[in-house]
Amino acid sequence: MENGKIRIVCADDNISVRRIFRNIINEEADMELVGEAMNGADLITIIKDKKPQVVILDIIMPKIDGIEVIKKIKADESIKNKPVFIAVSAIGDDRITKEAFDAGAEYYIMKPVDRDILIERIHWALKQDNERKKKEELKRRNTYTDIEIKVVDILLKLGMPVHIIGQRFMREALIMTMNDRECVSSITKLLYPDIARKNKTTATRVERAMRHAIEVVWTKGDKEWLEEIFRRPAGDISTRPTNSEFIARMAEYISIKLSIADKNGLTVDSIEELRHSS
Repeated sequence: MENGKIRIVCADDNISVRRIFRNIINEEADMELVGEAMNGADLITIIKDKKPQVVILDIIMPKIDGIEVIKKIKADESIKNKPVFIAVSAIGDDRITKEAFDAGAEYYIMKPVDRDILIERIHWALKQDNERKKKEELKRRNTYTDIEIKVVDILLKLGMPVHIIGQRFMREALIMTMNDRECVSSITKLLYPDIARKNKTTATRVERAMRHAIEVVWTKGDKEWLEEIFRRPAGDISTRPTNSEFIARMAEYISIKLSIADKNGLTVDSIEELRHSS
């Protein structure tokens, strides 16, 4: 949205209809008509060039009809920010309406178009699209890969460098524990052997490498953050936690922070962004 205005493109082969759309949109202080088309082929070009947020289009148009335009734009991976489509038509056919929605139209309006309804539906469609994108982003950020990235990030910022093998084992242990809290209760029987199998090593080496990684963090890491995570008095981190204590508390801390982000509809790139949230 440039200059606080919603960027809109309209398409209809009837110049009188386009004029109606133009007048309605230009009367709105928060809207801007950035392009018009009289056929589907031109509309696709304008969408790619002008990058509108909303496209109002007739279903029946020359060259490429409105439904095909929607399908092509939705399928075009080069268009990162897809516009919202509001379909209009003089044909009240349930089959065509269903095709428009199946193609990806956000709303369907019958001609003649009522000014107030059009304005209300533009705002409504944008709101629906923004909410959907927000949910998709939150879902994406809760995937295994994204959680793994956040786990690596917090370990690095605490002072556990990526080049030590214990960091990789710790990362796997934390993700396993976040998915199943019972893992850490069976650390020697379940967690160490499982990580050892995945990395073609022994459970003893996994335990030793994790212990070394914790030692590195405890001697060279972010003391204030460690006090916060492990609930130690200010300046008192002399007692190093065991492997199971470290894994359990870190997994709990990360899970709580991610839960706070989800609850508040936040998308974060690093757990550090949520460090002082509760």
